[in-house]
Amino acid sequence: MTTLIHRVPLTFHNDGTYILWVICHNIHRNNVAFHENIRDKIRSATLSDYNNDISTYIIAIKNYLKINTPLSGPTDIENGLLTYILCQLKVCSVPLFQDYIRKMHVAYQEGKHSSMTTTSLLTEVEDKI
Repeated sequence: MTTLIHRVPLTFHNDGTYILWVICHNIHRNNVAFHENIRDKIRSATLSDYNNDISTYIIAIKNYLKINTPLSGPTDIENGLLTYILCQLKVCSVPLFQDYIRKMHVAYQEGKHSSMTTTSLLTEVEDKI
């Protein structure tokens, strides 16, 4: 409340409409920054951060996605994260799994998996593990 009041000039402290606008504007800006922060955490998460355990890595990414994905509406806003996740999964120490992920990554880059979302990728990888 103190932060918001300091953003409002003293002459507008009794103007309810202006204060409501400041509150809404501040919440929207914080929400966008929060979602971008979560996306950055997903982008920077490495398999080595989770002791090269794929299951732990997938659980962590799913938890980040639960925070960042809206309850209703399109979930394709996270598709930009697919490349980062696939690159991390390719450094797995299991050769058969590496080959599977490499083939999936090439197919994704060729546009064969155009309907794939981050959640569907993680589900498919869990099934493969």
